[in-house]
This record gives sequence, structure tokens and C-alpha cells, in this order.
Amino acid sequence: MAIWSISASPLIMGNDLRKVPEDAKAILLNKDAINVHQDVLGSMGIRHPKYTSASGSQVWFRKLANGDVAVALYNKDGSSPSPVPCDTWNQTQGGYVEACGGKSGNIECFTGLTLETAQDTCCKNGECAGFSFEADKGYGCYKRNQDCGVVEDSKFAGYSKPGGATGSSVDIALDFSEVGFGAGESVSVFDIWAQQKAGEFKGTFTATNVPLHGSAFLRLSSASKQVMV
Repeated sequence: MAIWSISASPLIMGNDLRKVPEDAKAILLNKDAINVHQDVLGSMGIRHPKYTSASGSQVWFRKLANGDVAVALYNKDGSSPSPVPCDTWNQTQGGYVEACGGKSGNIECFTGLTLETAQDTCCKNGECAGFSFEADKGYGCYKRNQDCGVVEDSKFAGYSKPGGATGSSVDIALDFSEVGFGAGESVSVFDIWAQQKAGEFKGTFTATNVPLHGSAFLRLSSASKQVMV
């Protein structure tokens, strides 16, 4: 929701609204997140050009009508690449070790890959614990975990990454100058998810323990502007 709010994308729910979990409801009804999305300036936010779609951590930001800046610090793939060397793989013949949840436990599926390419891709993705592989078509699926038993299938082999999935929470640092603040300027940081002020900082701010595929969602304002007001 943080990136959607910053990019001014439509906020549409496609699930049964009668069965929204309380933690999801708290995000969807967060008035400070909604205020960013509905900001009257109507400026669409962007991913900072320093970061690409392949960057493990990303900074998204949007200028707001009153001069504030909304920022999302996104943890795309945790601690990637894996700190464990992927030179030795645990193999399962005549089947593969399945992720819990079946298809929902897959990161993504692929086709037309060599075994070496599939291994390299999984190795570099901290979220990947292993994969299934059908050699004739180079087909298989990357698994978020391998905790739910062996699926027997003579067409497939399974590969488990040493150390398993390594994606995790990370600390993400923001340089205020990247989102429009001056060098040495004191910046007031409001934590949108916590709905409280995090403090005033100069130069940089570090969001700690940003969860895998999660974000720190911040509203930044010039501390001097707040004093003047």
C-alpha cells in the first residue's frame, strides 16, 4: 500500500470485505497512508532513479502539497545474494520437496532454463529455498520454503539451496538529499505505519528491521518549517 499510495495508483480491494484480517484492516484504514494517496497536489511519485527493479532495497518518494515528502523504503528481496555458497545442492530424485501452501508457496515458475541458470537464479534470490526441475523442458518452480514434504513425480528432480531461504528483515538508510532536502537540513520524520513521530534527523535516517517484501512508510517535513508554524 505504501508504494501504491506514493505512485498514486488506484486503491482497489478484490477480496471479501467481510473477512479482512485485523492486521490488514489496520493498513487499509490508516488515515495517514490514505492522506498521502489522496494528496491534493496530485503528483505521482516515483522510484528513485538510483535504484532499479532488480535492487534489493528501493526508495520511492512523492512530493506533497504542503512541501512534505512521502517516502517508502522497500525491502524487495532481503539479504540477497545468499551468504551461503551455492556450489553444492541437496538433490531429490523422482520428485521434489514442496513448499507449504502448494502453488501459493511458489515464488514463480519458469520454463526453458538450464539447470545451471535455475540454480544461479535461486542462489541470488534470498527468498528462494530451492526449486523443482523437469529437465526435458527446463521447467520448474522456485519455492519460498521446502517444509511440506516430498511430491513424488518421476519427471522431476528437486534441488534445495544450502542454508535454505535467507531473505530477511533489513535496515534501509535514506539520504535526505535524494528526496529534495538540503545538505545539513534538519528533517522531521513521521512514521506512517506507527502513526507517530520518529524524531528529527540530519543527513540520513535509517529504518530498522524492514520486513521482506515490506516497507517503512514515512512522511518527511522540514523541521524549520514546523518551528515557524
